[in-house]
Amino acid sequence: MKTVPALLLLCFFIPTPPTHGQPLEGSFPFGGVSRDYMVHLPGSYDESATYPLVIYLHAYGRSAQLGMDYTQLHLTADTSGYIVAYPNAAPNWNSGIGDNPYFGTPDHDDIGFIDALIDTLRGRYSIDNSRVYACGYSNGGFMAYRLACELGHRIAAIASVGAVLSGSIAAQCNPVRPVPVLHIHGTGDFVVPPGGNDHWPSVRQTLDHWITENSCTRADSVTVADTDPGDGCTVMKFTYSNCANSSIIEYYRVLGGGHTWPGAGPIGVPAGNTTHDIDANAVILSFFDQFTNLLTDISDERTDAVPMRFSLEQNFPNPFNPTTTIHLTLPRPMTASLTVTDALGREVWRSAGTDGTQPWRAGRHSAVFDGKKLPSGMYFYRLETEEAVLVKKMMLLK
Repeated sequence: MKTVPALLLLCFFIPTPPTHGQPLEGSFPFGGVSRDYMVHLPGSYDESATYPLVIYLHAYGRSAQLGMDYTQLHLTADTSGYIVAYPNAAPNWNSGIGDNPYFGTPDHDDIGFIDALIDTLRGRYSIDNSRVYACGYSNGGFMAYRLACELGHRIAAIASVGAVLSGSIAAQCNPVRPVPVLHIHGTGDFVVPPGGNDHWPSVRQTLDHWITENSCTRADSVTVADTDPGDGCTVMKFTYSNCANSSIIEYYRVLGGGHTWPGAGPIGVPAGNTTHDIDANAVILSFFDQFTNLLTDISDERTDAVPMRFSLEQNFPNPFNPTTTIHLTLPRPMTASLTVTDALGREVWRSAGTDGTQPWRAGRHSAVFDGKKLPSGMYFYRLETEEAVLVKKMMLLK
């Protein structure tokens, strides 16, 4: 990996001037800081209707504004009837990219932030909750993969450009449903090498993870028409189908392509070729058009509609002092208890409403554990339901 050029690429950017109306801006407090974002509404926006939402996640060292100016995703989304949200990281997504020490990231809860962002946007705009999607470029693509692993009950499908599923995230990846995945990568990408490196998996390993996760059994390929012979690229499209829950995995291999967004203008630094045989914006939105997320409105009568799994996630932060958040996912409405015990097995905390008699809805839940009255040490949190018992450990350090 050519470290210095990669770092320069991810930290400096000369944007293309925007050619669309000014976005709406918003912010809300999360994790003790103010998190902000921009929103573009389609020209046809009418509060009496509902619209799909696509969340664009920007690259390492960049911002929502720079990502918007570079990709121009909102222009294509406008004609397709999508609302586009451009959130800002703080300052870089906690996506697993930090497995490579050259790309350190803050240890903050970006899954919780995107979860809260969706709720915030739904409260302000007419969004179809079953059609919420995420896409990202570079570190944003890493983050899109993490969302597929950990927020699949809210995200209907994801797309990743110039990124892979990091090893640390893959090791704990337990999506509640098969998540459709679109991957775009240049063979000449020196920032995130398609063959992998000492810190990141390869594109092949990333695809194999999702092929296995989604139980896909059929593979097809086609050569995309070389409509721009002067761009130095050709494109192959690979489709992995016959997957669980009608999900699909698509991979656009850009032969000769660099660390760039297909169809975009100049990136401002040496990044390799940009193909114009495909337009990433159009490809991504067309892919998203195929999928809805039934988990968002699951009920007792429809519990078999989508295969789901139990999940008890690692608390965040960990170690912690004095509070930490525990996330869990239930496959259907049921009674459950969430408790914390010390190293001797003594119960020290029980989440409100989790005494085993009050039903919980299906989906992802969170609970905050406060250890300010407890001594430092190892603690265990336990999810017990009618069908499963899951236990994880966490460390309180004062």
